Amino acid sequence: PHGPESGPPLRGFRWCVPAGRGDRGGGPPGGPATANRAVHEALREGLFGLPAEVPEPASAEAAAEAELPGVVGGLLTVRQNPIRPELAVFRRSLDRLGQGGVAGLVERVVDALDGHSILYCLTVKEVNTLYTHLREYVGDAGVRVLRFHGRLTEAEKAAVMTEFREAPREGDDGFVPVVVVATSAFGLGVNRPDVRTVMCVSPPTDLAALYQQLGRAGRDGAGRGTAGDGPVNSGLALATSRGLRMVRFMTGQELPASLLRRMGSLVLAQRDGTLDPVRLADLLMAEDAASGALSEAELDDRHTQERYQGGIMRAFSALADLGAVADLGDHPPFCAVKPGDLQPAGHGAGQTPITAAKRGEEADGSMRLEQTVIDTALSWDTPRQVDVRALDRELAARCPDYRSVADGPSATWELLADLHDRGLLDVSAAPSRRLVTGLTTRTGTLPDGFLPLLGRRGRRAAEELARLRNFFDASTVCAQRVFADYFGVSDLPEGCCTTARCRCSACWGTGRWPVEERRPAVAQVFDSPRPREGGGADTSLRDQRVDLQVHRLLLLQPQGAHPRRLWHALRGDESSYNPRNRKMVPLPKAIRESRHFGGRADLPYAAVSASLTRLAAAGAAVEGPDSLWRAVRPVRDTRSRRVGSGSERKDGLA
Repeated sequence: PHGPESGPPLRGFRWCVPAGRGDRGGGPPGGPATANRAVHEALREGLFGLPAEVPEPASAEAAAEAELPGVVGGLLTVRQNPIRPELAVFRRSLDRLGQGGVAGLVERVVDALDGHSILYCLTVKEVNTLYTHLREYVGDAGVRVLRFHGRLTEAEKAAVMTEFREAPREGDDGFVPVVVVATSAFGLGVNRPDVRTVMCVSPPTDLAALYQQLGRAGRDGAGRGTAGDGPVNSGLALATSRGLRMVRFMTGQELPASLLRRMGSLVLAQRDGTLDPVRLADLLMAEDAASGALSEAELDDRHTQERYQGGIMRAFSALADLGAVADLGDHPPFCAVKPGDLQPAGHGAGQTPITAAKRGEEADGSMRLEQTVIDTALSWDTPRQVDVRALDRELAARCPDYRSVADGPSATWELLADLHDRGLLDVSAAPSRRLVTGLTTRTGTLPDGFLPLLGRRGRRAAEELARLRNFFDASTVCAQRVFADYFGVSDLPEGCCTTARCRCSACWGTGRWPVEERRPAVAQVFDSPRPREGGGADTSLRDQRVDLQVHRLLLLQPQGAHPRRLWHALRGDESSYNPRNRKMVPLPKAIRESRHFGGRADLPYAAVSASLTRLAAAGAAVEGPDSLWRAVRPVRDTRSRRVGSGSERKDGLA
């Protein structure tokens, strides 16, 4: 319940609770272990019809709730002190850092890492951008950079989790720090004990999520106290004006009611069974540009794009809660399908063996259904780009009982993913850069409760955002004390902020600590007075990397590319506004699928022009009379060593 990718929505849990109230035996249903106040209040109001405010422990009100009539076992709220005394929490708030400054600060942190780490971002786009940037920054040695978010395929997620889980520990042969750039989707099952640093590059939507993410550092130190020697487990929390503004956008606090109505109506108009928030947001933005409500500069601003896309999803979520639409789950629009490791390449209808035992007379309906799915997918005319919705319709037409197994394209995608995991198919979502959502519309008009529901959620989100801002603003108050107050904990555990291993940034700032103690290296660089200068790569090396990226993008566009298109590609913008036809025009597929797409979100437009000038001077690119640039010959791919060694270092990192 902490963000856009953190798990099933509350409406899903709402259906689970009544089953737990019956006389079916078994244990009572449980709520989220780290639910924030807003979720806790929604559970109380929405599921039990109780006041939002939680009564004090051992009070008469709490006792009355525990014996609530009609609820087996009553409602019992159990609280445990969540504060981790062995965790060193460092926070920093910067108003106008910009994406370039954030990237520079992260470079410094990566240079100082000495163990496995997680870098959390609020959005998928931020993850992709930072991941690409760090891949270019660290080169091929010294640090292994991975990414994880909810839009990866199940196979891709499993591969990242396996590599992260099995990476050698510090001191073992083959050890190199593994850095995972992730959204909150990298949470469930992430229990590696020797994560030394967690950095929240952009804050999540509330303090509960923030502490949960930071708390993934140093779990091998839990319960061992803070005295004595041992590794430093650091949680770095960064807040920028852009990051907090993004939280505000994500929680829908800056969308006028008239726009929310249009968004809701547009969702209800999707009668083809698919919700594509990017496409719908582009439609609304183009309408607003044509009417003068949005300027061309606003259309090019990714904040505007994310605000519209987020608004579409919030409208969809509210409509689903009100029963106006049914959420059928996410799936890629297109996928690629090949025979799996257990599937011979020369397949044919009815020839695809699942196992020898399953081919006999004992094969049941589910086995025959799997056989049909495999044969249909492998016989597709364009196996490298299988339309998931069309495949779903084809299977429903071929199998009379298919809808009893799969109720739509997302279920068909889950079935394909299951066959992939079992080696019967090789399935990839690579042809799609994003997921869409399956839906069924049940009405064509907005329900009366649509705007009030969004309003209540907005007020709760505003309260959480105010608490989040206060955490960063109260920089002289012990960070653990602020978290304890948020969770309703009166006493901090013994040992909090008492040694150099666990002292928070505010307690370091008091100066009341032994003179021989020093802040950890990662905390020193996190507090750098010049974050925009970045890490240890010098200016010439950075320019060389930009030139390589620009040149490779030019190679993907032999007909030529305008500098502004290259700039949008490096920023990670999937589309750009065309003033001639007043429409958002998608960037070419070859560019959007390039590994350099989104690799320089902080790059100013002038830097692209400067790069093209350098490429022209080197004879690697030329500008045509049509103002389009074209690659002339390859440039040498200089692969950097690990940043932080030899002549690539700058002086005075700390």
